[in-house]
Amino acid sequence: MGQRGEITFGTVCFYLFAAALAYGAYYFLPPYFVRYKMDGIVIEALYQWRDRNDERRAGDYLREQIEAKNFPAYLQEKNCKTRQQGLFRHLECEWQVLVKDPVFKKTHLKFKVYKYLNAEGLLEDVE
Repeated sequence: MGQRGEITFGTVCFYLFAAALAYGAYYFLPPYFVRYKMDGIVIEALYQWRDRNDERRAGDYLREQIEAKNFPAYLQEKNCKTRQQGLFRHLECEWQVLVKDPVFKKTHLKFKVYKYLNAEGLLEDVE
């Protein structure tokens, strides 16, 4: 056991781990948070489409929410596609993020949110 104020190997490891965690959170967490928020918007857009039976309404809702939430420029409504196959309604959004950080320089992150409503109007998730 060390004296009070003495630097130990465990203390150094703890602070290095904390610094690495903060670094990762600062650079990589925001794009994942956008993906999480987009998941909810896609679900709501599908329900709008189902309830109003209007595919265009889903696109309008997506555009309104993307603008209202002030998403980064890399995420736009044009990244999303709607299609209907029989009674199935599909909504798929894909986008890429280029994260620039001092250590790894450039990291490409790819995101995809793909959900559909089945013939009974129930939500299904494609991952």
